Amino acid sequence: MPLVINSLIPVSFYNTGNKKGFTLVEIIVVLVILAILAAIAVPSVLGYVEEAKKEKYIAEAIFHAGTSAVGLITQVDGLENLSGIRGPAIVTCNHFSPLDPAIVRFAMRKAGFRRISIVNQDSNLAMKGFVGYMQKYADTMPVSSLKWFMETEFPNQIKNALDENKLVLIYPEQEMWFNYRKPRPCKRGAYLYAVKFNVPVISLFVEQQVKSTHLHTFRVHVLPVIYPDRQLDERTASLR
Repeated sequence: MPLVINSLIPVSFYNTGNKKGFTLVEIIVVLVILAILAAIAVPSVLGYVEEAKKEKYIAEAIFHAGTSAVGLITQVDGLENLSGIRGPAIVTCNHFSPLDPAIVRFAMRKAGFRRISIVNQDSNLAMKGFVGYMQKYADTMPVSSLKWFMETEFPNQIKNALDENKLVLIYPEQEMWFNYRKPRPCKRGAYLYAVKFNVPVISLFVEQQVKSTHLHTFRVHVLPVIYPDRQLDERTASLR
């Protein structure tokens, strides 16, 4: 499967001419303001709700608003490739910025999907400040290097999310690469879970369109959907 995706990924970093956009600093400032407003606006009734649920509610509200903001500078191509997809799926995407989960979420919202869980390295949960807050509560699914966790708890988390008709975003490169210039080799984990739970893979590639050092927009390419080959064993099918 990774080889199929790599053969289809378009790679282009080019000047966007006069196309308007926002700087990353501006976007981050907007998100921080939204965080403050959301914290102030939380209804008092949440005082009777468990603290974790309250924090999740706030983080989701911020993420929802942030997704809409990112959508102002994001173009999505290839949505017709998802015309037959209505149920749960694994989503894969390149990973080069803390913003790209919001970019992916915006693209999936355009396709009609509202619920998506984002697989997140457990070490990110220890981050401080606003970014750490979002890492903990914004519908993230922790992944760990611990063998027992990956053999039992993590597959159960993915299964539960898929059973709830959610999308699950897994970065197949398993790393965030700043100054991204070309696709990195994909690990097979995302494809293994697609085979294991018999769901399709929605493959995305986010292209950064650079206008200047601090000004850029994004284009999301939605690639043809990959379906597991149920006639093969899990390992073989995940490597195709």
